[in-house]
Amino acid sequence: MKQTVGSFDAKTHLAGYLERVERGETFVITRRGRPAAELRPVESADSQRRAALAACTALRERLAQRGSNVDVAAWVREDRER
Repeated sequence: MKQTVGSFDAKTHLAGYLERVERGETFVITRRGRPAAELRPVESADSQRRAALAACTALRERLAQRGSNVDVAAWVREDRER
């Protein structure tokens, strides 16, 4: 669950909040009671790659179920060339 913290408190105690974020906590920083930012752990590049691979695999499976012969790898290559 995300915890809410005011911007002044976040600024004053940033080192402590960063330690907690490194342990996995997430904070919503507010300004005048309105959400302004989120302080959360950075996803590792490896976990981002795994998520992208899982999404591509799921898309390929859905396309195969529909009988589509779309080449997902070609889509990726085209996108990289842009």
